[in-house]
Amino acid sequence: MTISIFNYDKYKFSTKAPALLALDEVVEKREEEIERIKEDLLNYKILIKDLIYDKPSYIIRNKILNIAYFIIEDVELFDFLSTTKKFPINRLLKRTPIDREFYLTWKEYIVTFFVILSNPNYKYLQEYLQIEESEEVAASEEIIQINKENEHINEENEHRGIILFKGINYAIIITSKGEFIKVKAKKDNCVGEDLISKESFSIKKYKLQISIIASIVVLVSIIGIFQYRSID
Repeated sequence: MTISIFNYDKYKFSTKAPALLALDEVVEKREEEIERIKEDLLNYKILIKDLIYDKPSYIIRNKILNIAYFIIEDVELFDFLSTTKKFPINRLLKRTPIDREFYLTWKEYIVTFFVILSNPNYKYLQEYLQIEESEEVAASEEIIQINKENEHINEENEHRGIILFKGINYAIIITSKGEFIKVKAKKDNCVGEDLISKESFSIKKYKLQISIIASIVVLVSIIGIFQYRSID
């Protein structure tokens, strides 16, 4: 049996925009795929909404992408994950130069891409994801993408992606570059639609800042009480 060799840089997300297909038939087909994907992911105990809180950088997403393809292209790993629904961390540690912490942090992302990319019945979402072999992606294009993400990390940008989940006034989208983002949405937006919108506020996104502010408030209160008692 041929043993697959892991390649860090075999595949990469391209910054090229996907074709704009607003046909009702295409949206309906995407919606059908998305409903099946949600069911598939439940078998691995993964919820789409949980993927928005950890945001891998462009470089890390490419690394995740290559791990997903490595599993898909390796018969043993593919069969193990598909059959047992258990993440093959020990097998991957033996076969790749990637540490355990990385796998533990990003296993949900890896499995999600595995599910989407390994099933030929998910062709509409596969076509939306802009994935190219590494030599087809110019180094300058990759640098531009990294710089763009670094520049806008604290800004409220517009994001384009397919709606995977629709809430009352928000949606969770997957972008063509493999990002899962919570964005603002209108009542008439629907699952499967190609949406352009600004990122929606999320308390969990700012939990560190909120924790720091709360700690400062508590500290200031304690100091104030102490000073008041000292005066008495």
